[in-house]
Amino acid sequence: MSRSSSSWGRLMIGLALVAGGVVGCRGDLKPSLLVISGPAGLQSFQLAEEDGAVLWSVAAAKPTTLSRIDYGVVPDGFRQVTPAGNEPPRALIPGEWLRSDLVGVEGTFRHEGVATGPDSFQPLTSQMVLRRSESEPPD
Repeated sequence: MSRSSSSWGRLMIGLALVAGGVVGCRGDLKPSLLVISGPAGLQSFQLAEEDGAVLWSVAAAKPTTLSRIDYGVVPDGFRQVTPAGNEPPRALIPGEWLRSDLVGVEGTFRHEGVATGPDSFQPLTSQMVLRRSESEPPD
């Protein structure tokens, strides 16, 4: 297993471990949309409604290492794609079904679950939906 595959595996394990916590908390108890364990080259993140309508998405010009993503807060090194014009995303509705897609240099990882508050959600399922081959260069 290559070092990058091993790193991506640690990311996936870390994401699975926070399955009670893609809604995690920092010291100030602010919910986090995504808590990441392990190094990873993240390229983009999006949160969508059940029908696929994107509520909020961010993208990096180059793969970037993050430890967390907070809903509506653009991480350093990223730009907001949706909503356009850097408008804040709408508040999440507790109980609504959502899907998050995390795109990294090794592939795409998806969580599906329900909103638990205006800026957080609880994942109920997690899966790797696309894995890049060793020979395929990252975008």
